[in-house]
Amino acid sequence: MTLEMNSSDKAGLRHAFWIGGPSDAGKTTVARLLVQRRRWQWYPCDLHEHNHLIARADPVSHPNIHRAIGRSFDENRVHPTPQQLFDQALATNEESFRAKFLARDRLLADYIGSEVVKLGLPYLEVDCQRTVEEIADSIQSHFANYSAYV
Repeated sequence: MTLEMNSSDKAGLRHAFWIGGPSDAGKTTVARLLVQRRRWQWYPCDLHEHNHLIARADPVSHPNIHRAIGRSFDENRVHPTPQQLFDQALATNEESFRAKFLARDRLLADYIGSEVVKLGLPYLEVDCQRTVEEIADSIQSHFANYSAYV
């Protein structure tokens, strides 16, 4: 399946920037930083997957996911050490979808990224090679010519 857009559709999306990458790479963190810095509109697509996961999580089959549901963003993502975050990601993915989930996620991210690039729309993959601030700076510089977005 390939997406197609005419020039009018592309012009209508010139204000959009696609942020892609694998699970837990920092896409949401980058988006939150940009919202804080510039008060830009954010359309979080992963919220729907998260809600689906919560609906399926139970304390017996998914104890780590179930425990995380009641905690704040800071408790889940800010306060833990990098090792604790790593261990949580492994435990959660083991419970939910195992290695197939990560492989599916990578395939989906690659597909979306390639389609966005084919359409000539701005795209940046978050891959843990740069800091969140560097990525946010890069996205902000993309919009430097759009006075409404600076």
